[in-house]
Amino acid sequence: MRGFFVPGIAATLYDAASSSSTRLHALGVGQPWEMDMNKGRASFLSASFVAFLVAASLASTAHAADSAAGIYKGSYASYAPGGDYGAVTIVINDQGGTVCDFYSTPNGYGAITTGGSVTSTAPFLGLTCANSGLNNGGAWYATSNSPSVAGGSVSGTWTRVVGPITNSPTGSFEATYVSGLAAINPAAMAGSWFEPGVLGIFNFLPANAGLVVTYIGVNTVRATTTTGQPIGPALGSPLWLVSEVGPKTILPGTPVNLKMYSPAAPTADQPVPSGVTPWGSIAITFLDCHTAAATLSGPITSFVMNLQILAGVAGGPGC
Repeated sequence: MRGFFVPGIAATLYDAASSSSTRLHALGVGQPWEMDMNKGRASFLSASFVAFLVAASLASTAHAADSAAGIYKGSYASYAPGGDYGAVTIVINDQGGTVCDFYSTPNGYGAITTGGSVTSTAPFLGLTCANSGLNNGGAWYATSNSPSVAGGSVSGTWTRVVGPITNSPTGSFEATYVSGLAAINPAAMAGSWFEPGVLGIFNFLPANAGLVVTYIGVNTVRATTTTGQPIGPALGSPLWLVSEVGPKTILPGTPVNLKMYSPAAPTADQPVPSGVTPWGSIAITFLDCHTAAATLSGPITSFVMNLQILAGVAGGPGC
């Protein structure tokens, strides 16, 4: 399938600072201290105390954002009789971003979203899952509701939009915290990955220096001049790409962004290509060692794929 709001740090710091300022005013800190002796020291201690409380408040805010991080698993179902249902996996990274996989039991594929975020951690865990441009049309949205608890159970509603936009939820979901964000062994991801029904294969190759990604597919779009004349590789021509070396450690729900390169175009003087040229980039977000969302962005367009492992490496460590 094709398709694929972290609160800003500045906003978080502003909120924390505003909160701290309110507390300090209520305590009278920052107001002139009436002392007959050692007024200079009193001012110094007052400023130190202010700094201490502000630092403590910021640390508390950061901890709240981290408290929701982890993997939540459960199920979802449509409100309509005979409607869609299946398994749901929600990964919240330590920056507050979300990756959600609504895997349909009757359809046999998942709708993986990467455009959501944690919107609050108190009094309840608020989060969103957002995805637009699914390969069979429409968009997918989900949001949690008030019983949800960070590090506990999450529940809410989901909406599949096909055609005119509707505000009516399509169904509900429930998921429970199952684990923290343990690093994925890159060797467990080694092999060929694909999206069923979509032409193209990714190979994930964990090397000693880090993760390397290759892509074998075809050009599905072609550039044109202002007068409409086609230029560049022809539609349907082979597209071979290789990435720069990526990280050695990969966390679920945390995007891996890599530059992608293509073989240099052949010339009359050198019909056999030599070297590579910059082509674009890829952003990969792993849910686990057999499911991922990938956005491949090239010079003309970009497309999003929900990947699953096709063939691994014999003797690999597994998940």
